[in-house]
Amino acid sequence: MEPRSMFCRFFRAPLPAACLIWAAASFLLGSEVGNSWDEDVPTELKVAITKVVHGVGLDADLDPIEGQLLLLTEKWKRPEERAAIYGAIAHLYGNRHIRAKEAWKVVGYAQKALEHTPDLQERCQLYMDWASALGSQIFFGYVPKDGFPEARRNVAEPYLHVLAIMAENLKITERQPPFKASPDISESQPSDNSPRLHEWAVWANKRMREEIREYDLQDYLFVLKQPMIDCVARLYSKPPYATEELRTLATEIVKKPEMVKEILDATEAKIQEKEAKGTEKEGKAAAGGVPQKAEEAPPVRTH
Repeated sequence: MEPRSMFCRFFRAPLPAACLIWAAASFLLGSEVGNSWDEDVPTELKVAITKVVHGVGLDADLDPIEGQLLLLTEKWKRPEERAAIYGAIAHLYGNRHIRAKEAWKVVGYAQKALEHTPDLQERCQLYMDWASALGSQIFFGYVPKDGFPEARRNVAEPYLHVLAIMAENLKITERQPPFKASPDISESQPSDNSPRLHEWAVWANKRMREEIREYDLQDYLFVLKQPMIDCVARLYSKPPYATEELRTLATEIVKKPEMVKEILDATEAKIQEKEAKGTEKEGKAAAGGVPQKAEEAPPVRTH
């Protein structure tokens, strides 16, 4: 069985809302870089990447690490191999405490990796690295106020690509019970009285790995769905409101009308919630405000 993504295992537990603010929706995983790995990526390359990134801290100097990973492209040249390398670099920069200054690296490497990354969990993570890096530029004040609408759109697009993956591939409507996998069946050569045992064992093990992979994918997408909708809703519930722009983007990228409706409904609900809180705050201020200033203050006593 292929190594599972650390990010996927992280999602086994419900996520606290504080981890989902739109400006930093990338989940920091310490020194490890999660990757669910394309099945076509050779084990030797996986080991080489893991060796380079293992133990790299969130505040480490990444230039030499990036260089070491790029050196791997001299040997590993197939598109899926290059994608694994570029994806590892994108995750490294995406896991930084402060990603705003290096957002262009996260986006660039994520885009290059996405060109040849078929694994859906890995594609989701790359899009989230991309969105979070751009979102951090807004959060840390790298975007001027009049540049917010364009910056918001640029952050929302990769999040919408994650939701498009869900719209196309999520099949469950509630959390699955824990998966009980059977141990691998021995694939040793069959005895004379069981000539097809080996063939059956190979088939059974392959089927089990496929079922585990599908279980992981469905669980991952299900848990991730609402946080991603919330990220988009938070972006577009900030003034200036642009729900029609969001409708156009979601229709173009996500395509599925049901998912588009969920996104817009969540956004409208968030806008109404904020406006209601604003009205309530204004009412409280009016009710308990400072009395109007007297026309003339009383004279100051000097004795």
